[in-house]
Amino acid sequence: MNFVFSENFLWILIILPLSVVLIYFVYQRSQKIIPYYFDIQLIRMYHPKFRAYLRIFSVVLISLALLGPYFEGEHQLVPITNKEIIFLLDVSASMNCEDVQPSRLKKAKKEIQKVIQRLQGSKMGLIVFTSFPYVQCPLTNDPKALEMFLDLLETNQFANTGTDFRKALLKASERFTPDSLSNGASKTIVLISDGENFGEKYSSVIEHLKNLNIKVFCVGVGTPQGAKIPKPEGGFFLTSDGNLAISKLTNSTLKNIAKKFQTPYYELQNVHDDLNLLAEQLEKEKFTILGKDEQIKEANFYQWLLFPAFVTLLFSMILIPKHK
Repeated sequence: MNFVFSENFLWILIILPLSVVLIYFVYQRSQKIIPYYFDIQLIRMYHPKFRAYLRIFSVVLISLALLGPYFEGEHQLVPITNKEIIFLLDVSASMNCEDVQPSRLKKAKKEIQKVIQRLQGSKMGLIVFTSFPYVQCPLTNDPKALEMFLDLLETNQFANTGTDFRKALLKASERFTPDSLSNGASKTIVLISDGENFGEKYSSVIEHLKNLNIKVFCVGVGTPQGAKIPKPEGGFFLTSDGNLAISKLTNSTLKNIAKKFQTPYYELQNVHDDLNLLAEQLEKEKFTILGKDEQIKEANFYQWLLFPAFVTLLFSMILIPKHK
């Protein structure tokens, strides 16, 4: 067994004994207080020592879980290719709409993660955008790093002042490696949005991308019926005249971009939709194998410690003195 947060061993060695001492102190106090207020002979389910043992056992399990235990699985050689893919994800406020469950953004993140897992060996990066683009994760061969940055994404981390496709596409075009722009490697942008574009016209950027041999695939997230736009602090956004603002999937813009690049257009409109066809299309893009990288499959073990820890802790709380 290995530990993700092995550097925290010292803290655990400090906190664990302190926790045991605290539990022992509570046990000692209960030994004095309970008999003072109750007749021990008339109390059932009074097992103070057993309760103390259960709580110590729970603390030990939780401490081990906090270290992030995992088992190493089989070693795999994954081909490293010169294929480069940038996910361009809309994180404007409208992506919090819940016409696609659990929300447009959460659905998009879940499906992007599945695509990432299928494209290991390719260089992938993540750029998010509202009115301005932000490089969340540069191009990398490490899918776990990319998934970590993707998982941390929330719309309230960025200025929700609209959506600008032009700036986002231009920023993505600048993030491909110089080698890929000169050696004919596959360069792809996957644009994921609800389609509402409030920025400048993007036709000149489309031509710029074509000249660099960069393909763009578009994914629309949302429904034509639309939904109210939640505020981070609660409630919903209103229009200038005081009515509820409704955000709808505007697929015409995304379809138009896909048409310019002669690529398929995809949609996520419900919980059952996925991006398997997009993943298949990206797998077919031409590439050259540059080498192989050894990757190890890992199985997390912390949940197997937390579950019995909480069950044990709950059981110790049930064992409270009750009159017969």
